[in-house]
Amino acid sequence: MWPGGETGRHKGLKIPGRLSHEGSTPSSATKQKKGNYMFKLTHNLIEVGEYDTFDEAFIEMYHRVKKDVEQGTSWLLIETACWIEAATGELMMFYEARDAACRSGLLVDGKLNPKRIKEGKYYE
Repeated sequence: MWPGGETGRHKGLKIPGRLSHEGSTPSSATKQKKGNYMFKLTHNLIEVGEYDTFDEAFIEMYHRVKKDVEQGTSWLLIETACWIEAATGELMMFYEARDAACRSGLLVDGKLNPKRIKEGKYYE
């Protein structure tokens, strides 16, 4: 089960300077690139990679955090040292990214939605 299930304690929290997905899906939240990426994943304060879509970045985050939880990593580390950054510089911390994935249908009942994952593009 994905940590925290489908909703989190930060549900509905408005944080200035953060991505707002009201009325949009995460992958359409921004269309401007600074470099060669739309979204960048940082895991345990280490930049992991750059991705063209929110879905790709979140799926990588999902697998890494799931492994962290299985190994007993502190929730404090997961909550404060893992985030997805848009090319605009705006951040989605762990719970914000998880909630956005739930709203977009990528994460259902704590698991990745196989209907949203294209064959061969993502791993499970």
